[in-house]
Amino acid sequence: SSIAPIPLAIEELDKMGVSHGISLFTIPLGTSLNKSESAVFFSVGFLFTAQAYGIDLGTTYSVGAYIDEEGNPQVVQNNEGSRLTPSVVLFDEEDKVVVGEVAKDNSVIRPEDVIAAVKSHMGEKVVIKKVGDKEYTPEMISSFIIRKVVQDAQKALGETIKEVVITVPAYFNDSQRQATKDAG
Repeated sequence: SSIAPIPLAIEELDKMGVSHGISLFTIPLGTSLNKSESAVFFSVGFLFTAQAYGIDLGTTYSVGAYIDEEGNPQVVQNNEGSRLTPSVVLFDEEDKVVVGEVAKDNSVIRPEDVIAAVKSHMGEKVVIKKVGDKEYTPEMISSFIIRKVVQDAQKALGETIKEVVITVPAYFNDSQRQATKDAG
């Protein structure tokens, strides 16, 4: 069995001129990865139903996609009707978490309440945001983005998603991979 790259959301990012450097791979059951392959691929889990669901958790944008029953990649639109969800988190006036386009739109008028590019801090033991007594780490902020992409996909697909494959860059070290896994 060989590992074959699938251009899932990568085509969309390329069309928009968004730099990503990430690929998502399908891996047949029973396939084992060697060290260099596992450096490129990181799995939070698998969904072995009619569909496999994956997330490209990007620095600027995140994308959810799945392999349909015919084996074709399908990018899922978010609740706002876009195939790309900005990887931006806003803590609104009531300290509720807002992810995506609304958060991105608020980055100019409320920059102190918006967190962007959190992926660049994955694996670091830092507090990205403090709201009241609550401290938010990069993993916690990333989990909000992952949750939004999954919830939007569940609504669009009409089914529950319990596990996903999340891509990480090949240059991520073990602590960055573990932080991504913890976010998932």
